[in-house]
Amino acid sequence: MALLRFISLYGIAIIILVVIANFAPFLAMPLYYIAIAALVFLIVYLIYHYTQKNNGRKK
Repeated sequence: MALLRFISLYGIAIIILVVIANFAPFLAMPLYYIAIAALVFLIVYLIYHYTQKNNGRKK
């Protein structure tokens, strides 16, 4: 469930970034870097979240 919520939030954020980049092309690369950083953060957070959930289940 958390995975779907974060994927949908990330999708909405990408749509917003695309709209901003269309109106301000000079912001396209910084926004691209921000989006990649957010994706990396999301992947790391999800790995952490599910490992903590599985560790709690094993005890």
